[in-house]
Amino acid sequence: MFTRRTILQAAALIPFATKAIAQTTADFDVPFESGRADFSGVWELNSGTISTLVANAPDLPKNSAPAGAKIVFASAKDIDDYFKSKKGDSFIDWFNRDLAGKGNFQNKRIQGPNVASNFNNYWTSYLQSEPLTLMQFLCYMAVHINECNGNLVSITESYGHKDHPGISYLFDKVILKTNNRSWSKASYNKNYSCLELFNSDVFLDVHAKRTGEPEWPALRKTSDTIWSGFVYPQSKYPTSGDVKTTGMILHADFFKFRGRGVIQTTWRSNYRDIAKYVTEYVGDDQTIQKYRDKWRSHHVDEICTISTSLDWDEIFKSNDILTFAVRIHAKNGSNYHHLSGSDKELNGTGKGSIANMGDCIGGAGYGQRLKARIGDVMKSLQV
Repeated sequence: MFTRRTILQAAALIPFATKAIAQTTADFDVPFESGRADFSGVWELNSGTISTLVANAPDLPKNSAPAGAKIVFASAKDIDDYFKSKKGDSFIDWFNRDLAGKGNFQNKRIQGPNVASNFNNYWTSYLQSEPLTLMQFLCYMAVHINECNGNLVSITESYGHKDHPGISYLFDKVILKTNNRSWSKASYNKNYSCLELFNSDVFLDVHAKRTGEPEWPALRKTSDTIWSGFVYPQSKYPTSGDVKTTGMILHADFFKFRGRGVIQTTWRSNYRDIAKYVTEYVGDDQTIQKYRDKWRSHHVDEICTISTSLDWDEIFKSNDILTFAVRIHAKNGSNYHHLSGSDKELNGTGKGSIANMGDCIGGAGYGQRLKARIGDVMKSLQV
């Protein structure tokens, strides 16, 4: 059996939606089949073969590694200045002119509302904390272009499938068949389960008393083991993503800790990292300051329990949170974004390679696709 690598943060159950409580009925595809990232590592191949899905990418042009390592960006202005001096345009305009819709960027273009200002704000925040080499920047941008058209704003994971309506898609273990292969998606109830939370006084004291929400008294201190399983009880409880309809069920981990951000932070364990960052925050973002002051007397696991999905949607609007989530993902993944200045190592599959970085971000096989895209970039850039 082929198992997708378990990554510490984010989920890419696609397509994405921009509204946090949107309920969809889309037929979601398997990320591996479509060339998209499985950020949270929730997909597993049950039967069939993947050997024909991903080919080994050609090596990058000679001297790409040393050239990509010697140029370092410490600000968004550095990025802008470099591409204007090298290609006569900003990074976005150059990419859209020379690479968008071609080669390994078929059907890809940097676009979206306020894309230029979002690009500047995001990289300003990121590079204030950590400089990046040209190669690191290009790899990250290639991922963002593939996943969200390069528009660097938070996306909250959408949900719903014809056989798993509404929030049941997040709760259920889902089986999908495609191209003579069978895949399964893990249940998000593998966080703290609903059964654990519905028996937690900390959880109940906050979420069972919210004005205007159904109380579902049968759920308080329930012993029904359906809530520790991976099949949502659709016949008894609503599947709506509207808290006024579904009540405290939506404050459980399976719904609350679905993917957010540009690489889809997912699972309670990763939201703990974000909560810790919020309580120790020293920046000037007023939203994060508000939550820091609200949560500073609580430990991080308690914050995860008492917080709401809408809290996290608001927090992830901050560029400081977006960029921290990307940095901590790389750190928890053995600093996979530390790319080698050696052509041999960069083109390989071990630490320091593009393939390793891609696999750590998007799951096994994603690295070769990322390497192919960077090959197109380096040929056009001609550093």
